[in-house]
Amino acid sequence: MSHDRYVYFIPYSLENSIFHARFLRYDRHGNFKSSESWTGFDASSIDGLLTKGYKLGVCHERYAYFAPFHNNKEFSGIVLRFDLAGTK
Repeated sequence: MSHDRYVYFIPYSLENSIFHARFLRYDRHGNFKSSESWTGFDASSIDGLLTKGYKLGVCHERYAYFAPFHNNKEFSGIVLRFDLAGTK
């Protein structure tokens, strides 16, 4: 998913079907191979909630919304919202 100069990679699962919540963001104005072009955030326990295994994402105005799938225990209904205005 992309917005402005950034590409966001939505966390889903590892090869062994362990769901995770490690979001990655790439700055398209930077060098792809440079670590300075990349940032990450682990959202696996926001406000004490089990927030893992997201499948889809969409940007609308200043927010990105991430649609849940599974959190390693059960199918999840916890939608994450990310404020894109604070990403510059």
